[in-house]
Amino acid sequence: MDIYIKRDDGQFGPFSPEQIEECLESGALIETDIAWHAALPDWVPVTEVLGTLESAPAQAPAEPVPAKVAKNSGSKKLLIAGVAAVVVLGAAAALLVPKFINDEGSEDSPLPKSKVAVNLKTNTPPNDIPDKIGNADISTNALSVPLAPNGPSSTSFDAVTQHLDTGGSFYFYLSTDEAQGWVRSGFDEGGKLLEQFGPMLGEEGEGQAAMGFATAKALYAGIGLDAIDGIGASTRSLEGGLKRNVAILHRDSTKGNGILWKAFGTASHDLLGLNLMPADTVYAYHGDLDVAAILAWVKTMAAANLPPEASEPFTEMLTQPKSQQALAAFGGEAGIYVTLDSKKLHKLPIAGVESAFSGNGKALPTSPQAVPGGGNAVPGGLPPIPGTLGSLPPIPGTQGEGAATLVGAGGGLEIPEPGLVLTIKVNNGDLLTMLQEDAESMDMPLAEVDLSGVKAYQFPQAIPISPLLEMVVQPVVFQSGGYLVLTSSLALAANVLATQADPDTGLRGTAEFKKLTKGMELKGNQFTFMSGRVAGTSGNILKQGMAAEAAMLPEPVQNLAVRLMTLSMKGQVSVLQVMPEGFLVHSHTEGIGYDSAMLAVVGVVPVAVIGTAAVVLPAAQGARQKAREAQSANNLKQLAVAIHMFHEENEILPDASKWGDALLPYVDNERQVFISSSDPDAEGSSYAYNKSLSGMKLDDLQAVARTVVFFESDLGWNGAGGIDDAIALGDGFLIGFADGHVERVSGEDLDKLNWTP
Repeated sequence: MDIYIKRDDGQFGPFSPEQIEECLESGALIETDIAWHAALPDWVPVTEVLGTLESAPAQAPAEPVPAKVAKNSGSKKLLIAGVAAVVVLGAAAALLVPKFINDEGSEDSPLPKSKVAVNLKTNTPPNDIPDKIGNADISTNALSVPLAPNGPSSTSFDAVTQHLDTGGSFYFYLSTDEAQGWVRSGFDEGGKLLEQFGPMLGEEGEGQAAMGFATAKALYAGIGLDAIDGIGASTRSLEGGLKRNVAILHRDSTKGNGILWKAFGTASHDLLGLNLMPADTVYAYHGDLDVAAILAWVKTMAAANLPPEASEPFTEMLTQPKSQQALAAFGGEAGIYVTLDSKKLHKLPIAGVESAFSGNGKALPTSPQAVPGGGNAVPGGLPPIPGTLGSLPPIPGTQGEGAATLVGAGGGLEIPEPGLVLTIKVNNGDLLTMLQEDAESMDMPLAEVDLSGVKAYQFPQAIPISPLLEMVVQPVVFQSGGYLVLTSSLALAANVLATQADPDTGLRGTAEFKKLTKGMELKGNQFTFMSGRVAGTSGNILKQGMAAEAAMLPEPVQNLAVRLMTLSMKGQVSVLQVMPEGFLVHSHTEGIGYDSAMLAVVGVVPVAVIGTAAVVLPAAQGARQKAREAQSANNLKQLAVAIHMFHEENEILPDASKWGDALLPYVDNERQVFISSSDPDAEGSSYAYNKSLSGMKLDDLQAVARTVVFFESDLGWNGAGGIDDAIALGDGFLIGFADGHVERVSGEDLDKLNWTP
């Protein structure tokens, strides 16, 4: 039976009875140490624990037993946190692989002899396990939690992991010390490179590069990225198919106070924006935003890092009375919500199919390739391609209220009417007044409308929305309950006001929202909601559009693409809390947790890499070849200058048998000038000299612009020859002419050049 030890320097275990006996005999355990095993209701003196094993009942313990931690044989037990990075910031994700380490101990003892202050985060015995999930019913997936380093540590392990859920399906911690060090060293190396190569850019270019480099360093610190010292995440399953995700971005508060840590709120508070969200909201974001702090930061950064002509206009704009009035009116919160009204359906045509929409839902195929059943005919009389319009099965999770439905046989989609709500918390009515004044100045006076006693103002003209037939948008703006609200329609404005009067009739009261937020504290600084209806509507639109536009894709590929593109569109609620130590995010979702996200990335990355490589590699190869050609052309130009300098001093061209030796002093004895980047292994030279020009005068040449002097060849150092010795390093022949210019010539045009005087 496994035994656990507790003493004033931490908890240790599990150990076997034999190991406990050895530790007692060697003195590694003393009388003040206490012990526990699964059959005991509480801790007992370590000297008595072996006696309790004889009477231990042979049955499962009533309390959960701590998860076992793998032991290493020998004097040391090693715990190493390993991180597998996943890019996305394009960012990183990691999995930790735990092991144990205790630095001091005898060769035979699994415990340290002396009392060393350690900081171990262990799976604790009964009565010490914290309930981090509130009232939610959680599955008990066993997962060993990695332990912090033994002895003093500068990492943020404890500060980060105290917020995470243990025992779930995903557990992640990343110390950013090394990453921050890498960034700092990168800035150091960048400064050295700028110092070395800056003069090559010219005075103006060097100044701009130096300013950009200094700005980048200032932004990195000014934003607050240099203060990040730890990242953590965890996933645990809840009842009803939900997953609870926790993430934390931890900061070292002693390393400055960048704008990142000030712009999005301070203390957590009730999320009053929820009282504005109608029941048919499918996406919502509402959060704190300190616009004044952001603008002040931009002003400071611009003044410190940009020339006056660039920063002064911005500073002047901020000092304008209207700008000051607007900033004073802004109350520090903003939100954007999207609604889908399932009672109002609009027809969305599919590309390549013109729909009559005469009320019967039938479509009129117009493409000459269209065939009955919605498939696309293939030249040669082949049958319709599987997976095209008319043969698409419904996407799982896309049926039901609010989902897009196919109209007729490939004629289009009926989707719920979308609506948009913008909200701003305000301190007074100045923003509404300014909006009215601006509309007046543009000859668009807002019409006053009474909405249950609230004065609303509607824009005078309706705006048609393509491609949704018969749908128009006529924005309405009003102020109520400390919020300035702009909606895309009068009906939506009335809906928002009704929700504000009775929040239980809005999003808060829906079954989906209640399910997603069960056991969740709705207090914080940033709130995000997405309804599962988004995946349904988006999935059908994507699949039908794919079938119309990319019918050559096999159906399994279409299904996979739709699943990947709607992977993050399942029902979810996220709350971000701004704390002195950083950002803490809790989310409940019906979709992927961090563990599923990791698996999805593992599955998607190879496909993405292959697909990207198919597109990027040819382009990269072409770019690389162009770069090599440019370098080789530059070499030939330097040789052309050298041969003209030689001719000016000697009044003749060099002898063909030793032309390389003759020109070497004129290129500062730099032999690399004779080597093409396309031919790095060349023996002495990648270029040959036109042997027919040996000892001639430039004045004796006719049509110097078409007379060959140098060409790419494999004749080596001092190699000279003619047209038969020219080789192509790429898609043509690079030629240096007697007038000094360089040109790439095709094989067909090679014999049209002057090879003999």
